[in-house]
Amino acid sequence: MAAVTCPVLAFAGDEDLLKTAVAPTLALLRDGHKATLPQGAGTYACEQNASEMAVILREFFSTRNKSREY
Repeated sequence: MAAVTCPVLAFAGDEDLLKTAVAPTLALLRDGHKATLPQGAGTYACEQNASEMAVILREFFSTRNKSREY
């Protein structure tokens, strides 16, 4: 994953079984970012918390370096 040079957003809900994979994933990335999901979010956070996820994704994409091409 070190070959991935674009910004990557890693996230999991606080009740997601995969939440322990976020930190090790970020450690392998050059430009990894972690998002905090709403309390109680599980595996299907994008479906169950769509409006909150939209805010997180909008913030992530709006703050990335606009001069880079992906």
